[in-house]
Amino acid sequence: MKRYLKALTLVFFLIGFFGTVTGLIVLLNFKTSIFAGSWIAEFIDGKGIQEFEAVRKLIVYIPMLIAAAGLHFKKKWGRIIAILWSVLNFADFPIGTVFGIFGLWVLLKKETKRIFNIDESKFI
Repeated sequence: MKRYLKALTLVFFLIGFFGTVTGLIVLLNFKTSIFAGSWIAEFIDGKGIQEFEAVRKLIVYIPMLIAAAGLHFKKKWGRIIAILWSVLNFADFPIGTVFGIFGLWVLLKKETKRIFNIDESKFI
């Protein structure tokens, strides 16, 4: 199970890293107006869709990086964040659904609970 946990940690890190970098590139490289005071007015006018998507990417993918760090260092909070992200990822059909199923399969196994020193009588 340690091998699958390492693979899941790598998947979380890679997806989180590339998603975060993509969001930052859109925000910083294209000099978007989200850092200026007029970004709300531009968004209302329909020009702020790329800024909205970039911020959405940051909100979604930064917790994945945090979860990857928690999984790597065998922290209980990292496992909880990874479980939550795996459940939320079911909506991103079909690739996200596959990663979500894999994440839940790995994180909810008894062997994984032992790796994280979790009492098996608890729910999660």
